Parts: sequence; C-alpha cells; structure tokens
Amino acid sequence: MHLRSSAILFALLGASASCGSDGGTTPISPTIARVTVSVVTAPPALLPGSTLQLTGTATSATGAVVNTAFSWSSSATAVATVDQTGKVTAVTPGAATITAEASGIRGTLALAVLPPTVATKDTIFTPGIAFSPNYLIVKAGSTVIFSLGFDGIGHDVRFDTKPGAPGNIPVSVRKNVPVTFSLAGAFHYICPTHPEMVGDVLVQ
Repeated sequence: MHLRSSAILFALLGASASCGSDGGTTPISPTIARVTVSVVTAPPALLPGSTLQLTGTATSATGAVVNTAFSWSSSATAVATVDQTGKVTAVTPGAATITAEASGIRGTLALAVLPPTVATKDTIFTPGIAFSPNYLIVKAGSTVIFSLGFDGIGHDVRFDTKPGAPGNIPVSVRKNVPVTFSLAGAFHYICPTHPEMVGDVLVQ
C-alpha cells in the first residue's frame, strides 16, 4: 500500500511540474542595455518659454526595443525643466542636459536655450563620447564650428543625405572644423567612429 501511495504522489507531482512548464511561466523582460533620447517636436527656436517634446527609447544588447517607463530629469532646472512625459520647458538662456533613465541605464540629450536673438555662429564640442550640445538651432547661412577631439579622441561627422546637408567631416583630432548651413531644414548627423554620438542642427 505504501508503494502504491508513493507512486500516485510521484505521478501527481509530475503532472504539476508539466502544467507549470506548459506556457504558464511569466516571460522575462529583456535587460536594458542602452537608452537614447530623441526630439519628437521642436519649436523654430528654443527660447525662454518655448517647449520641446522628447522621447526615450530603451534597447537590449541585441538591439531589440524594450517597452518601459522612463524617469526624466534636467541637469540645470534654472535653464530648462522636464516633466515625466519628456516635455522640456526652456526657462533662461544657457545649457542643460536632459536625462531619461530606465532600470539604472541613462540616455542624455544636451541642448541650448538661446537668447531672444539667435546667434549666427555657434560651436559644437566633443567632451568625450558625445556632441555638446547635440541639438542646436541657427539661422540659415550660419557657420557652426565642430570642435573635435581636443581630449585626444578622434571623431568624424556624417550628415544624413538630403538637400542642403553640408559635407561630411573626416576623423579629426584637436581640430576646429567650420560647417556652413545654407538652407533651412533639420539636419541629423552621427559620428560613424562612435555611433552612439548623434546630433541635430535645426536651421531656420
């Protein structure tokens, strides 16, 4: 009788284990490896009082998009604030870095709040593996200086192919490269050597 009871108990345990593994397990979410921040909507110029809508994208080590919520913050709330939907409000002229964080992984976007008179010349720096600011607004005909590699790290710049896009910049170290934007439009660029480095120039 004891053996028969043990056999029945073993069979029940086996059936229970089978049911638990038959599609009943909770899927494990992919681990977030990277967070990027990009512009959704932008004003003609980011001036005090204007707003800028950002969005965050989280991806796994394989590049798959991970659905998640983000925690937003600004490095300089006196310059620009950001709410938890990614909406930035410009406060005073200056520079600020907006951060989106998910599961301890952060993505950033450096931006500049301009004074009421938009500059006709500006400079984009490369402090390490980043363009700063990586979102810039200038007038048509402006010359932007790409100040590349003054920390000893070489960078290049490639613009998306479109009418009015300037020529690409080869890998440069400790070099200031002037780039003139003749036509109005939004011009996205990337550092092919460091693909995580991206930026945008909005030409009025």
